[in-house]
Amino acid sequence: MEHLKFRGVIVACLLAMTCLASFGQDVGKVMGIEAGYGFIASSSDLAPQSPNGLVLGLRYGYLILDRPSMSALLSLALGYDDFPQGSGSGNLRTFVYGLEYEHTLFRSSPLALSIEYGLLFDLVLEGGRQGYAYGNHTRLGLGPDFRLGEKDDLVTLLDYNALDLPFFELSSARLTSITLALRYQRRL
Repeated sequence: MEHLKFRGVIVACLLAMTCLASFGQDVGKVMGIEAGYGFIASSSDLAPQSPNGLVLGLRYGYLILDRPSMSALLSLALGYDDFPQGSGSGNLRTFVYGLEYEHTLFRSSPLALSIEYGLLFDLVLEGGRQGYAYGNHTRLGLGPDFRLGEKDDLVTLLDYNALDLPFFELSSARLTSITLALRYQRRL
């Protein structure tokens, strides 16, 4: 008898979920690629000889809010930063991955405003050091969003990046950088 009640509850839950799903809305998806310039504003214990670097990134996200006047995008982010001539004999390289939240205001106009916030992790390799380190990375960004069409956007973002590295032979290393990147986004 107890077994039949359990089956009834499962069937009722499945029917309820099916009914709710039929009234639900499809979630929009967005893909993006970016390239830009990075400048190390400050650094403790990691001191590349050149504070200038290359920034590359990929995004795949879900529109969690999609209105004509505004949108909110939650993305999985992958990136690569390369600052030449690290304090050792080679470059300071970081592989970036994590989540980013982008909020776009005035989306229906040809020029919108994008604000982004990212909680990321970095895998850091520095020439002259053996091994690698993991770091906690926070990103805050702001910039104009140019609509290129119904599904395409070109976003220019100025980001502030803070990276904490409690690894290598250091007790705590910190790196802050400013990046300027151009991102092409397409709604799928």
